[in-house]
Amino acid sequence: KLELAEERPLKDNMGYVLDYVKQVVADKFGEKSLYSGGLKIYTTIIPELQLAGTQAIDKVLEQAEKDNIFPKGVKDSKGVVQPEASLTAVDVNTGAILAMIGGRDYGNTKFNRSLALKQPGSSFKIFDYTAAISFGSLAPSSELFSEHYTVDNWTPHEWTSGYFGKLNVRDALNESSNVCATMTSQIVGLDRVIYTARKLGITTPLMPYPSIAIGSFEIKQLEIADAYATLGSGGIYHPTYIVEKVLSSDGRVLYQYTDKSFRAISSQSAYIMNKLFTYVMDHHSNAKISGLPSAGKTGSTDNWADAWFDGYTPNISASVWVGSDSKEVQFANVLNSGARFPAMIWKQFMLEAMKYFPKDNFQKPDGGLVGQAVYNDTGYASK
Repeated sequence: KLELAEERPLKDNMGYVLDYVKQVVADKFGEKSLYSGGLKIYTTIIPELQLAGTQAIDKVLEQAEKDNIFPKGVKDSKGVVQPEASLTAVDVNTGAILAMIGGRDYGNTKFNRSLALKQPGSSFKIFDYTAAISFGSLAPSSELFSEHYTVDNWTPHEWTSGYFGKLNVRDALNESSNVCATMTSQIVGLDRVIYTARKLGITTPLMPYPSIAIGSFEIKQLEIADAYATLGSGGIYHPTYIVEKVLSSDGRVLYQYTDKSFRAISSQSAYIMNKLFTYVMDHHSNAKISGLPSAGKTGSTDNWADAWFDGYTPNISASVWVGSDSKEVQFANVLNSGARFPAMIWKQFMLEAMKYFPKDNFQKPDGGLVGQAVYNDTGYASK
């Protein structure tokens, strides 16, 4: 029997949490440990935030269905109501998983989308630009060009019907230019983009194809929430964890989580990225909360199949996904962009989550910022 240290009923999608906790404990102590009885497992989940995430998803998507934006009652071949959604929140300064809502209704589907592989779309651009800033390939003021561009017989297209023209890095990120992100990844090098993704916690297979720059490879929501958290922590990567400690039936400590953090990128690079993503957040009214220092990025995939909003503060990072589990159900006519429903869900969740954390500002690095000179003729940062 699995006993929780606190009474947490199987409501509000807590089933996704319990399944993951069982998986973690089984990996550490073996499958039999779950049924031998007496274990007391302390998790990192904040029940109020688990509830807040569930309610945020329900509120936004139920209203969208009521407004006939999403068709109501549409199911895939497995009988799962679509669209689906997930929300994963982690503590920026520890890596503790605070909420894990793997779907709209655990009773309808036990498939945990927080741990599933999905294309991140423009959410992946965190790695393009963080790599470019970290390796000194670009500065925020560097100029890029949204125009017809082909690399290795592949041509990226903008999410709009045309091109944006000349943009600096800040505006390219804010406009979510696919062409500029692809150019950025080519300038810094795909190997360095992948290296940066690994440093920020992405473990899934990544190949150095040009399309990786705009999120063509699948990753886990839990990992991308932690990647954005690394920026919020000033460049310190904290691996995510959900089990704090495990006690035996007689009170002996069988397991206690220990900090495994390390510096992934410099505090200067993290601060620059925080400033860039704060600028992006300031231009997304569906997510922005007045008085709350925050940063974030939208993401969408082809035909609006997947929509993301990844937002963070100096204390909490939350990733929201809305989309279809199956190609059988499409939402191309809905304009399911990250700036719409995922952003709204993130905001609803954070309005509750901010009650549990201080409204800190992103900290400037000790010693200030090292100036990044920019060549006038190229716009690239000087080496």
